[in-house]
Amino acid sequence: MPLFKIAISFCLGIFLSKYFSTQSHHVEWLILLPVGIFLLAVTSNGKSKTIANVLLYILYMTLGFTLIHAHNIHNRKDHFSLDSNGTLIALVKEKKSGTTKDQLICKAKYRINHLYAVKVKGNIICYIDTSLSTSIAEGDIININNPIYPINENRNPHSFDYKSYLSHKGIYHSTHLSEGNYTIFGKSKVNWPFALINNIRSHIEDSINKNISQPDNKAILKAMLLGDKTELDDDTKESFSETGAIHILAVSGLHVGIISGILIWLLSILPFYLSHGIRYMIILTGIWIYVLITGMGAPTIRAAAMFSLYLIAPIIYRKSNAYNSLGIAALIILLFDPHQLFTISFQFSFLALTSIITYYTPIEKLLISPYPLVRYIWKLVALSISAQILLFPLIIYYFNQFPTYFWVSGILAIPAATIIVGAGLLLSFFAIFAVFNSLKDCVSQFVEFFLDKFLLSMDFIRSLPFHIMDNLWITDLELGLIYAIIILLTLGFKGGAKQLIFAAAITGLFVTGYRHFNIRKEKSKSELIVYDMYNKVFIEKYNGQCYQTVYSKNISVKLEERNFKKLRLSKYSTTSCDIPLIPEWGHYTIMDNQLALINPNEKITDYKFKKDISLLILSEYREDVIPRLIEENSINQIVITNLGYRDTKELEKICVQQEVPLFNTKESGPFIKQFR
Repeated sequence: MPLFKIAISFCLGIFLSKYFSTQSHHVEWLILLPVGIFLLAVTSNGKSKTIANVLLYILYMTLGFTLIHAHNIHNRKDHFSLDSNGTLIALVKEKKSGTTKDQLICKAKYRINHLYAVKVKGNIICYIDTSLSTSIAEGDIININNPIYPINENRNPHSFDYKSYLSHKGIYHSTHLSEGNYTIFGKSKVNWPFALINNIRSHIEDSINKNISQPDNKAILKAMLLGDKTELDDDTKESFSETGAIHILAVSGLHVGIISGILIWLLSILPFYLSHGIRYMIILTGIWIYVLITGMGAPTIRAAAMFSLYLIAPIIYRKSNAYNSLGIAALIILLFDPHQLFTISFQFSFLALTSIITYYTPIEKLLISPYPLVRYIWKLVALSISAQILLFPLIIYYFNQFPTYFWVSGILAIPAATIIVGAGLLLSFFAIFAVFNSLKDCVSQFVEFFLDKFLLSMDFIRSLPFHIMDNLWITDLELGLIYAIIILLTLGFKGGAKQLIFAAAITGLFVTGYRHFNIRKEKSKSELIVYDMYNKVFIEKYNGQCYQTVYSKNISVKLEERNFKKLRLSKYSTTSCDIPLIPEWGHYTIMDNQLALINPNEKITDYKFKKDISLLILSEYREDVIPRLIEENSINQIVITNLGYRDTKELEKICVQQEVPLFNTKESGPFIKQFR
């Protein structure tokens, strides 16, 4: 499996680029490095094959490192951000609906400056009110006449890094569209093959909208057939996630396999003979059309590329190898977009298939039964277990939970996905011809009935005790060491190398000791954090046992969970304590006998504190309270968050006069105060 090893080396080079930056004037010299390594490997081949192989793998790693830096916008001379003058002509590639604002993912085309236009490249995310976005559709050409800004970094610890998430999609800038700062020029010209694909997608979507009445069923069918998950509600996503069946809602290799299986079956029942070459061509065409219809996601491209290689191999008299096919598929995707390596879909897709290829056969052989039904069910269980061996560390790392009954949902979800996708395609076919209206109605009723029962089965699994292991946390180092243990155990048992199994055991003991050390370290901490959030206030204190929070009313539970849960879990604490409040003074908190005040009101000025105020935290400035409070009390530190420009300047003057340190989260990021 040399191609698989090449792909791993290539991925390692891309991964290392996260930790080493290269300026644009260094890229030309960086390209010479792989050339030098290649020449060294060729000259070393006759002396030592091992040295030559090592050098070649270093070469592939260097190529990956070089490629991603070549894709960096700071190394491109035609990026739209290099010239901020004039307006920007952009193509709307994707439109995402929101509650109050919609998102437009746009591709820059031209920078218009006075009387001339310059071709530019780059992506931009535009935010627009839902009331205005109704006139904008995917494929429109718009003229943006509004300042475009780099996306701000989320500086809060362990919070969702939106800037990094968008950067892996090639998006580094954003703007807000409102009336008067944009115009619609019209539709872009679409080549007939893509127009045909769009028409097929629109037809499938229309057939679902017209024939499926239940909103949940409609959303699930669109997700599984078209890869459109915008209509899935949070409860449905949570239900599938907690049962381990979330993968069937994301178009992936499973769905490509279902489509290929349907095509193979249809060709097998034809009343006339077709040569193998023509059959393969029809199957490959159908698969790649499906990939285009569903938006060309990494999992579908990977699956389609692997299946294509599997079909082509016999034609060119080559024996197909699953690892090599997977390696080629990875290289194809990463050569076009190396940032895909950092996306969850790419990581899950390739790790799941690698895990299935490696572990499915040994697990499936553990149970041999004379009963076909038992064998079929065991194969589904073995498939689920084998996929999870390499996926479970990543699931815990990203989602901090693991579904206990994933193997039960696998027994139901995989056959159900086959039926749902097949029935959905049949519904779309019958919707074309009026003569099939009665059949179409029968299929739509069946789909509704089947989806209702399937959702009930997911709810039943979700209702089982201990259905989810929640509030799990592992660090980056622990993630790497867990994968090292899995690889060592796999190689050790496969090759009978006891020293590798012993090394895995030692690594496991180290992980246990490291984790125990971290828990003791975090339990001894006592700290207060004032987060950096736009137009919102969130303050959290942690005393080694539990956390306490004070936050503004415009923070939803969902937002609070997404932004702060991971920090809480990193401290190995999920227990919430009651917050002591004195309403007439505002909030206060005592940590290690030190006092912190939060937004005090006028009644506090009547009280003279006998001890220092360790922290004064302000998200609003009151002229009748704050100056007097600062003058009459000893304050060690003032922290402001989301304060206006004029209030900030006024407070800065007072702090200079009274020699009180001032910390502004808007400028300096989150404020973290450790008390012990």
